[in-house]
Amino acid sequence: RLTEREIEIMLAFAARPGETVARHELLGEDTIAGERKIDVQINRLRRKIEDDPANPKWLQTVRGIGYRLSTD
Repeated sequence: RLTEREIEIMLAFAARPGETVARHELLGEDTIAGERKIDVQINRLRRKIEDDPANPKWLQTVRGIGYRLSTD
């Protein structure tokens, strides 16, 4: 079961499948909390939707930029 915030993040990915979404875009209005907060939220999402969260297939990190929802 996803939280409301996790659903918002997944909707951002679904709107741009296969494209990199920058951390600051995923933070939305919560930019004061810092980019590390989105990293924590992505890790929580990975634990919920990935078979192997340590080697994610769906939510991929794009180093220095953000994340991408894989369409493969």
